[in-house]
Amino acid sequence: MRHMIRRCLILAVLLGAPMSARALPFSYTETGLISGSLNGVDFSSAQATITTTSDTSLITSATLGGYPNLQAPGVTTIAIDGLPFATLTGDVYGVVSVDLSSVVAGEILIGLGDLTTAKLLLGTEGSAALYGLAVAYTLGGSAAGGSGTFSTDQGSLVLTSANSDTVFTAIPEPSGFVPMLTGLLGLAMLRCRRR
Repeated sequence: MRHMIRRCLILAVLLGAPMSARALPFSYTETGLISGSLNGVDFSSAQATITTTSDTSLITSATLGGYPNLQAPGVTTIAIDGLPFATLTGDVYGVVSVDLSSVVAGEILIGLGDLTTAKLLLGTEGSAALYGLAVAYTLGGSAAGGSGTFSTDQGSLVLTSANSDTVFTAIPEPSGFVPMLTGLLGLAMLRCRRR
C-alpha cells in the first residue's frame, strides 16, 4: 500500500511539473475614455474596457512599421459605459506590444486591436522596463489608437478619439496555475510521507 501511494505521488509530480512549463492563459485589458458610436448610438468620453483573452503559446514576433513587436491573437471584447457588451468579429483581434526603444529609450506601445490591419482600438504608450506579453504587469501612459471602424456582434464600432491617459494590464488566468499547484502539492505530500 505504501509503495502504491508513493508511486501515485511521484506520478502527480511528474505530470504536474511539465504542465506548469506550458503556456498560460492571459487576460490583457486596456481602459480609457473614448468617443465614437456603436451601431449608430453615439458616445463621448465614455469609459471603455477592452479585454483580450489569449494564451502565451500564441505569442509571435513580427515587425510593424519597422519596429519589432510581439502579438497574441484572442477573443476581444469591449464594454463601453451605457452601451451593450460587444465582441469584436471579422478580422484577427488581439494584443500587440511594439518596442519603440530605437526612437525613445525604454518606450513601448502596447494595446488591443486588429492584428490584420494594425489598427489599435486603444493603446498605451509609455516607459517600461520590459517588452513582453508573457508576464503580469500594468502600464499607464498616453492614449494611442482610438480611431477606426471595427466589426462587433452588436454592429459597427466607429471610434473617433481616445480622450485621456490609458492603463494596460496583463494578468495570468487562475486556471493556468492549476497544473503547477498540482505538482507542488505532490512534492509536498511526498516530503511529508518521507518524514
